[in-house]
Order: sequence, then structure tokens, then C-alpha cells
Amino acid sequence: THRADLLASMTSNDPPARLEDYLSVLRVRKGVIAIAILSVMAITFGLSLLQTEIYESEAKVLVEPLSLSPGEPATPPNMETEKEVVASAEVATRAAERLDYDGDVEALLEPLTAEVTAGAEIIVMRYEHPVPEEARRRARAFAEAYLEFRSERAAAELLTSREPLEVELARLDAELQRVNQEIADEVDPDRVDTLQAEAEALIGQIAIVQ
Repeated sequence: THRADLLASMTSNDPPARLEDYLSVLRVRKGVIAIAILSVMAITFGLSLLQTEIYESEAKVLVEPLSLSPGEPATPPNMETEKEVVASAEVATRAAERLDYDGDVEALLEPLTAEVTAGAEIIVMRYEHPVPEEARRRARAFAEAYLEFRSERAAAELLTSREPLEVELARLDAELQRVNQEIADEVDPDRVDTLQAEAEALIGQIAIVQ
């Protein structure tokens, strides 16, 4: 029967396992374990090689208030707006020109961060790169590119704001020349006094506009 066969198989005449058999199996498994450990070590070492050191360089820029007219007070800068300008494509393009960088501008911008110093009109630019000297070059290039862009923008705003003043200045100057010519031609002393007072008033207006 099935039970008898099972008992027969359990009491077969096969020789019992010896110590040498267990040691042989253990040696085989030991080799497998050693291979597995070496594989893990190799993977760990490979990952450590991929963890490249990153260096960070810092550049600080003082954002000074700008005045569009000598007679007007300087306007404090909007620091959040200026921080966005630092990370703009326009500034990055100028920085790329300084670095002779012909790659993607967005890729050049990615390692850059800009922060506003609390309580001060200072922007701190930080740039990360595996090569320390390159991190310094790029941080400096972005700082110089931002200052250049801001200077040109201020000059354009100043020119735009001066256009109406230049028109007014030309009108006053032409009026002054007319009055001076009348003074030269006038023979009536009372009329000359009136014209001279008018000329002085025009000179005062010209001084204000300038």
C-alpha cells in the first residue's frame, strides 16, 4: 500500500549523509554567498564613483537706487524683481558671451541661484560646478552680466524720461535767443528792462529743466 511504500522509502538501505557531504554543500553555498557579497560591493563602489563633488562659488552685488533726474530723489529698487532679472534669459545670454559658452542657455542657468539679503539691497548669486575655478568664473560672469544689463536698462529709461525735457529745453532756449535779440534791437530803456526780466526768468526755467 501507499503507507507501506512510504515506510519502505523512509527505511531504505541508502547510506546516511556523512559530515563530508554537509561540508561539500556548505563549500558550494559559501562560494555563492561570496559572489553575492562581491557583487554588492562592486555596485556600491560603482555608485560612489558617480557621486561627483560639487563646488559652489558666491558673488554679491549691491543694487543701488537709480535717479532718472538730478533734481529727483533716487528710487529704491524692487529687490524681488531684480532677483528675477538675475535669473533671466537676457542676463544668461550676456553671461554666456563672457564665458564663450555656446551651449543651451537654460542649462547654463540651472546651477545658478539668487537670493536677496534681508534688510539690504544686496543680491547673492551662487553657482555650482564640479570644477571650482569654473564655478568662480560663472558666478562672476553672471554678476557682471547683471550689472551690465541693469546699467543699460537705466540709461534707456533715463533717455526716455529726458525726451520731453529736451523738447522743453529747446523751446526755452529758442525763446531766450528771441528775447536777447529784442534787447539788442530795442532802444526804449523801459522796454529793455522788461525784456531783461523776461530773459532772466527764462534762464531760471532752463536751469530747472537741465
